[in-house]
Parts: sequence; C-alpha cells; structure tokens
Amino acid sequence: GLLCWPRGAARGARAHGESEGPEGMLRRWRLITGLFLLGFVASHLLNHMLGLAGLPALEAGRLVFLAVWRSLPAEALLVLAIVTHLALAGYAIYRRRRLLHLPAWEAAQLLLGLLVPPLILLHILGTVVAHYRFGVEDRYAYLFFSYLANPWEMGRQFLALAVAWTHGAIGLWFWLRLKRWFPRWQDVILALLLLWPALALAGALAGLREVELLAEDRGWRRDALEAIRPPDRAAAAWLYAAQDWALAAYG
Repeated sequence: GLLCWPRGAARGARAHGESEGPEGMLRRWRLITGLFLLGFVASHLLNHMLGLAGLPALEAGRLVFLAVWRSLPAEALLVLAIVTHLALAGYAIYRRRRLLHLPAWEAAQLLLGLLVPPLILLHILGTVVAHYRFGVEDRYAYLFFSYLANPWEMGRQFLALAVAWTHGAIGLWFWLRLKRWFPRWQDVILALLLLWPALALAGALAGLREVELLAEDRGWRRDALEAIRPPDRAAAAWLYAAQDWALAAYG
C-alpha cells in the first residue's frame, strides 16, 4: 500500500535524536514506489481521456506518453518500482502476525493490489513485449481490434483499470488524510479520484466505437493493419505461453 509514517512524526523523531529505523524506511519506500506507479497509471488514463476528442487525439497523446514512458530510463524505473513495491508489500504481509483482523480498507487495498499483476499481464505482453520482440506497432487501433474480436479481454482490461486505480486511490487517500490541509480539499480530491477513471473509460469506449465504424471501410482497415503489423499465429502462441508461465510464477 501507500501508507507511510506521517512526516510530522518523522520530523519529531529526528528532533529527539531518533531515526525512523528500517521499518520506517521500508514504509517510506512503499510510499515512493506506490506514488510513482500511481503517476504512471494516471498518465495512462489521461491518454485514454483523449478518446473523447477522437482517435487522432488518442494517437497524438500516445506518442507523448511513449516519449516519456517508453524510454530506457523510464522503463527501468518502472520495472524497479513494480518489483520493489510488490516485494515490500509481500514483506509487510509476512511481518503481520494476523491477517484476519485487518481494517476493511486495508484488506481491500491488499486484495486489489494482488489482483493487478495477473489482470494486466496479457496487456503488457501484447503491447510492450510484442513491440520489442515482434515489431508490433501497438496503436490504439491495435488494442481496439483485439477488443472487438474478444469482448472478454476488453472486460478484463477495464476491470484491471478499475482495480489498479482503486488500489492506488485507497492508499493515496489514507496517506493524504494525515495532512493538515486535507479537510479543506478532501471533496475535490474525492471528485478527482472518481472522475479520472470514469473519463478515461468514456474516452476508451469512444475510441473503440470510432475504430469499429472506421473498420467498415476495407481500405482503412487494410492500411491500419499494415501499419500495426499485428503478431502472427506463432507470435500470438508465444505471447500466450509467456502469460501462462508468468501467471504460474506469480501464483
């Protein structure tokens, strides 16, 4: 989760010559990596919102998103943040003497966090891994083609969006409530936390509908597929096998 020792408490401890200790540092790193990952998800959802302005806006936003996140430093930090956050969350679970007496919000956040990796795994394999290994141009049209062919996969990705955002939002809320200014801004924060994924979902559905209509033109569909270079059967089999191995390892 995103909870950490309040900064005021940390400052008070340092003022009395005390240190946070290893447990406090681990909580702080869980906070840092959690905020980093939430920032990534928020920027991804912001890109989805552009679907409300049309497919060209979606693609323009995707290019900006990739310029930031599909660079070697950003990808390295992202992988490091994911591994660190999962490891620290696992350690926090291991350190607990009891799991049946967790507060409801903390139990919900824990379960939602554990659900995120299996829900987003195929999406990562089908976009980032497929791009690097098989040369796929993972445009929004590519994703929407796959969703139109397999509505169950579309449902899983929308569920992943809701799960990942809710997990991060719970942690963010219970961290920010420690701030003195929080009571004045809590309504605005709550509205943003609710509207951000709702607008992203609306934008994604608008883009999906636009691609569905454009695909009725065989010429547009042919040109789009040539630009995307979707994986062939052998590549798709490799990606699904990789998903099975990764799910087994995660389990």
